[in-house]
Amino acid sequence: MRGIAFLLLFISFFTVAQPVEKKVVNAYLPLWKTWQVNDIPASQLTHVTLAFASISDDHKAIIEESERYTSQMRQVVSLKQAHPTLKVILSVGGGEANGFSDMALTTQRRQVFIQSLLSLVETYDLDGVDIDWEYPGHDGWGKKVARESDKENFTALIIELRTAFDALEAKTTKHYELSYAAGTQYWSYAGTEVKKVSQYVDYINLMGYDLFGPWGNMAAHHANLHANPANPLNPIISVDDAVKRYIEMGVPREKILLGAPFYGYGWSGIEKGESALFQYADQPLLNAMEYKYIRQKYSKDEGFTFHWDNHTKSGYLENGETFISFDGPRALAEKARYVKDEKLAGVMVWELTQDFNHELITSLSESL
Repeated sequence: MRGIAFLLLFISFFTVAQPVEKKVVNAYLPLWKTWQVNDIPASQLTHVTLAFASISDDHKAIIEESERYTSQMRQVVSLKQAHPTLKVILSVGGGEANGFSDMALTTQRRQVFIQSLLSLVETYDLDGVDIDWEYPGHDGWGKKVARESDKENFTALIIELRTAFDALEAKTTKHYELSYAAGTQYWSYAGTEVKKVSQYVDYINLMGYDLFGPWGNMAAHHANLHANPANPLNPIISVDDAVKRYIEMGVPREKILLGAPFYGYGWSGIEKGESALFQYADQPLLNAMEYKYIRQKYSKDEGFTFHWDNHTKSGYLENGETFISFDGPRALAEKARYVKDEKLAGVMVWELTQDFNHELITSLSESL
């Protein structure tokens, strides 16, 4: 009997002693903004992704405004002295970036790009690269160069980058991470061989935001986790729907980082009624609003009331005529819970400087 009791105690101890899987908390940090490295909450992050490197006319990855930007890069990398598990990633591109289609067109051009990236990674002691090509095969409504061959060329670029990083790893014994930024709606990933590409990356940064915005005249959530049946649009877009579609396309759950916004959108000119949600708005507010701006400007003192949509797990502010969609601490805690329930890799946020007193990043990191 004592032997059985000891065995049960041993099993119980072994079970309790197993380490809890640490989820990724990856925050983009724009190089063009002004910030102090001491303000970065490194203890709450696993990754900092520096945004952005650009693509030159001769197809190289370059750091613009190099003196200021590279100084900031070195400061962020220095955080690893006190936080040795922190990963510092360099992202190339961005929502307005051009040059990807031309660069990826031939093997020779891709190799020029890759070698320049490797040089940046080694020079600044970076831990990997993120490709933010928005989006292969899509011309950004006439603003970018795009080709049908982007689909195959993007795959080739990712495979060749992975091969180059593996060769560098063999030399340095350090693993270099590779990720790419992915859209939630069909048109944004129609030009990507999603399943094939996912085999060669560590993570996919699924941008779970901009589902609605000032380009439309309906006041709605721009980063809703789930659908609300009251939404008159069909099919109803949600972050959960996007995650499920990527999984159905063959992306492993453990490679998906759920993207969350630290900014919001607003609409005015709404007829006063019971609720502004899903109502027509004739005055969309054109600029994205940082969370810290929302937090300070659209307060109870200004006549705004906070509402919670339990269908979507999203919050919003309204005063009868103006509607503000954003993710606050409660919405982000719900997304962290979703990441755990769905066994995803973790979260990604755009972007760190938009937070207010670290409220949002704290909600995410503590909820994970």
